Amino acid sequence: MEFNSAALRKLFESRRSIRKYKRAATLEELRKIVELARLAPSAKNMQPWKVSLVTDPDLRVKIRDEVCRGREFIAQASLILIWTEPAIAYKSWRAVDGDNTADVDAAIFTTYAILAAKSLGLGSCWIAAFDEDKIFDIFPDKKRKYRLFAILTVGEPAEEPVPRGRKSVDEIILEER
Repeated sequence: MEFNSAALRKLFESRRSIRKYKRAATLEELRKIVELARLAPSAKNMQPWKVSLVTDPDLRVKIRDEVCRGREFIAQASLILIWTEPAIAYKSWRAVDGDNTADVDAAIFTTYAILAAKSLGLGSCWIAAFDEDKIFDIFPDKKRKYRLFAILTVGEPAEEPVPRGRKSVDEIILEER
Protein backbone atom coordinates (compact mmCIF):
# COMPACT_ATOMS: atom_id res chain seq x y z
CA MET A 1 0.00 0.00 0.00
CA GLU A 2 1.38 3.35 -1.02
CA PHE A 3 0.78 6.24 1.35
CA ASN A 4 0.90 9.84 0.23
CA SER A 5 1.15 12.06 3.30
CA ALA A 6 1.25 15.24 1.18
CA ALA A 7 -2.15 14.39 -0.36
CA LEU A 8 -3.60 13.58 3.07
CA ARG A 9 -2.28 16.86 4.48
CA LYS A 10 -3.79 18.78 1.55
CA LEU A 11 -7.14 17.04 2.12
CA PHE A 12 -7.13 17.99 5.81
CA GLU A 13 -5.98 21.57 5.20
CA SER A 14 -8.49 22.26 2.41
CA ARG A 15 -11.61 20.94 4.16
CA ARG A 16 -14.13 23.63 5.11
CA SER A 17 -17.71 23.70 6.33
CA ILE A 18 -19.75 24.47 3.22
CA ARG A 19 -23.03 26.36 3.41
CA LYS A 20 -23.61 27.11 -0.29
CA TYR A 21 -24.02 24.38 -2.89
CA LYS A 22 -24.19 24.25 -6.70
CA ARG A 23 -25.91 20.87 -6.56
CA ALA A 24 -26.84 18.20 -4.08
CA ALA A 25 -24.81 14.99 -3.91
CA THR A 26 -26.22 12.02 -5.80
CA LEU A 27 -27.27 8.82 -4.08
CA GLU A 28 -24.24 7.11 -5.65
CA GLU A 29 -21.92 9.75 -4.15
CA LEU A 30 -23.56 9.39 -0.74
CA ARG A 31 -23.10 5.62 -0.89
CA LYS A 32 -19.39 6.09 -1.70
CA ILE A 33 -19.07 8.34 1.35
CA VAL A 34 -20.70 5.73 3.59
CA GLU A 35 -18.49 3.03 2.06
CA LEU A 36 -15.42 4.92 3.30
CA ALA A 37 -16.89 6.18 6.58
CA ARG A 38 -17.87 2.67 7.66
CA LEU A 39 -14.14 1.97 8.06
CA ALA A 40 -14.06 4.29 11.08
CA PRO A 41 -12.82 2.69 14.30
CA SER A 42 -15.19 2.21 17.22
CA ALA A 43 -14.97 0.92 20.78
CA LYS A 44 -15.19 -2.86 20.85
CA ASN A 45 -15.86 -2.62 17.10
CA MET A 46 -19.54 -2.09 17.96
CA GLN A 47 -20.06 0.35 15.05
CA PRO A 48 -23.12 1.90 16.77
CA TRP A 49 -24.16 3.99 13.77
CA LYS A 50 -26.81 3.82 11.08
CA VAL A 51 -27.51 6.38 8.36
CA SER A 52 -30.43 7.67 6.36
CA LEU A 53 -29.51 9.07 2.94
CA VAL A 54 -31.82 11.90 1.89
CA THR A 55 -31.77 13.08 -1.73
CA ASP A 56 -35.49 13.86 -2.19
CA PRO A 57 -35.79 17.67 -2.57
CA ASP A 58 -39.19 17.88 -0.85
CA LEU A 59 -37.96 15.89 2.12
CA ARG A 60 -34.85 18.09 2.37
CA VAL A 61 -37.07 21.19 2.51
CA LYS A 62 -39.22 19.58 5.20
CA ILE A 63 -36.14 18.74 7.28
CA ARG A 64 -34.83 22.28 6.78
CA ASP A 65 -38.09 23.90 7.86
CA GLU A 66 -39.18 21.58 10.66
CA VAL A 67 -35.94 20.24 12.09
CA CYS A 68 -33.10 22.63 11.24
CA ARG A 69 -34.52 26.09 11.95
CA GLY A 70 -35.01 27.05 8.30
CA ARG A 71 -31.34 27.40 7.38
CA GLU A 72 -31.51 27.61 3.58
CA PHE A 73 -28.35 25.69 2.71
CA ILE A 74 -29.76 22.53 4.28
CA ALA A 75 -32.28 22.17 1.44
CA GLN A 76 -29.59 22.87 -1.21
CA ALA A 77 -27.66 19.71 -0.36
CA SER A 78 -28.31 16.02 0.09
CA LEU A 79 -28.33 14.88 3.69
CA ILE A 80 -26.75 12.08 5.65
CA LEU A 81 -28.59 11.57 8.92
CA ILE A 82 -26.35 9.76 11.38
CA TRP A 83 -28.19 7.76 14.02
CA THR A 84 -26.94 5.80 16.99
CA GLU A 85 -28.67 2.72 18.30
CA PRO A 86 -29.30 2.92 22.04
CA ALA A 87 -29.38 -0.89 22.30
CA ILE A 88 -25.87 -1.11 20.85
CA ALA A 89 -24.72 2.09 22.55
CA TYR A 90 -25.59 0.50 25.88
CA LYS A 91 -22.92 -2.11 25.17
CA SER A 92 -20.37 0.53 24.07
CA TRP A 93 -19.09 1.43 27.49
CA ARG A 94 -15.68 1.62 29.04
CA ALA A 95 -15.18 -1.08 31.64
CA VAL A 96 -13.05 1.27 33.75
CA ASP A 97 -15.68 3.95 34.38
CA GLY A 98 -18.84 2.84 32.58
CA ASP A 99 -18.74 5.84 30.24
CA ASN A 100 -20.72 5.28 27.03
CA THR A 101 -18.54 5.67 23.93
CA ALA A 102 -21.28 5.59 21.26
CA ASP A 103 -21.20 9.37 20.72
CA VAL A 104 -17.42 9.31 20.38
CA ASP A 105 -17.73 6.48 17.87
CA ALA A 106 -20.43 8.37 15.93
CA ALA A 107 -18.22 11.48 15.91
CA ILE A 108 -15.36 9.47 14.41
CA PHE A 109 -17.73 8.04 11.77
CA THR A 110 -18.99 11.56 11.00
CA THR A 111 -15.44 12.87 10.65
CA TYR A 112 -14.59 10.02 8.27
CA ALA A 113 -17.71 10.88 6.23
CA ILE A 114 -16.69 14.55 6.02
CA LEU A 115 -13.20 13.64 4.82
CA ALA A 116 -14.60 11.05 2.39
CA ALA A 117 -16.89 13.72 0.90
CA LYS A 118 -13.94 16.08 0.50
CA SER A 119 -11.90 13.32 -1.19
CA LEU A 120 -14.70 13.03 -3.77
CA GLY A 121 -14.63 16.78 -4.45
CA LEU A 122 -17.77 17.41 -2.42
CA GLY A 123 -18.38 19.82 0.43
CA SER A 124 -20.17 19.13 3.67
CA CYS A 125 -21.30 20.75 6.88
CA TRP A 126 -21.83 18.99 10.21
CA ILE A 127 -25.19 20.08 11.65
CA ALA A 128 -25.54 19.57 15.39
CA ALA A 129 -28.28 22.15 16.01
CA PHE A 130 -31.53 20.41 15.21
CA ASP A 131 -34.82 19.54 16.90
CA GLU A 132 -34.53 15.83 17.55
CA ASP A 133 -38.19 15.50 18.57
CA LYS A 134 -39.30 16.90 15.21
CA ILE A 135 -37.12 14.50 13.21
CA PHE A 136 -39.27 11.70 14.62
CA ASP A 137 -42.37 13.36 13.13
CA ILE A 138 -40.71 12.86 9.74
CA PHE A 139 -39.13 9.47 10.53
CA PRO A 140 -41.60 7.92 13.04
CA ASP A 141 -40.18 4.43 12.49
CA LYS A 142 -36.88 5.56 14.07
CA LYS A 143 -38.43 6.71 17.36
CA ARG A 144 -37.37 4.68 20.42
CA LYS A 145 -35.05 2.63 18.23
CA TYR A 146 -32.50 5.31 17.27
CA ARG A 147 -31.17 8.65 18.44
CA LEU A 148 -30.20 11.30 15.88
CA PHE A 149 -26.54 12.17 16.41
CA ALA A 150 -25.78 14.50 13.49
CA ILE A 151 -26.92 15.69 10.09
CA LEU A 152 -24.40 16.20 7.30
CA THR A 153 -25.16 18.37 4.30
CA VAL A 154 -23.32 17.11 1.20
CA GLY A 155 -23.03 18.57 -2.28
CA GLU A 156 -20.86 20.33 -4.82
CA PRO A 157 -19.53 23.49 -3.15
CA ALA A 158 -20.58 26.89 -4.49
CA GLU A 159 -18.15 28.66 -2.18
CA GLU A 160 -14.57 28.45 -0.99
CA PRO A 161 -14.53 29.77 2.57
CA VAL A 162 -11.25 31.24 3.73
CA PRO A 163 -9.31 29.20 6.26
CA ARG A 164 -10.15 29.97 9.85
CA GLY A 165 -7.40 30.38 12.36
CA ARG A 166 -6.09 27.30 14.11
CA LYS A 167 -4.13 27.02 17.31
CA SER A 168 -0.45 26.29 16.86
CA VAL A 169 0.95 22.92 17.84
CA ASP A 170 2.62 24.55 20.85
CA GLU A 171 -0.74 25.90 22.04
CA ILE A 172 -2.19 22.38 21.97
CA ILE A 173 0.59 20.32 23.52
CA LEU A 174 0.39 20.44 27.30
CA GLU A 175 3.70 18.76 27.90
CA GLU A 176 6.36 16.58 26.40
CA ARG A 177 8.01 14.09 28.72
